[in-house]
Amino acid sequence: MSKPTKAQLAFAATMSCRQWAALNVLHPKLTLSLSDRLDPELWALKANGLAKVATAGDAHAWDVTRQGEALLSMRRRGAI
Repeated sequence: MSKPTKAQLAFAATMSCRQWAALNVLHPKLTLSLSDRLDPELWALKANGLAKVATAGDAHAWDVTRQGEALLSMRRRGAI
C-alpha cells in the first residue's frame, strides 16, 4: 500500500463524511449515477489522487487508489 502524500493528508483533513463514505465503497466497476458523476465532492477524490475513473462511453467506473486505501486504513486505526 502506497503512503499518502502530505497534500493528500491535508485534503483528508477537509474531507466530508460523504467523501469518506464514497471512498470506502469504491471498487472496480462501480458505476455512479448521473447525479453522483456531477458531484464536485466526488471529483475532488480523483483530483487528489484518492480515486481513479475509467470511462467507456457514458459509463464512469470508479476505483480507489492505493493512497486512498492507505488513508482509509489510517482512518480506521484512528491515525487521522
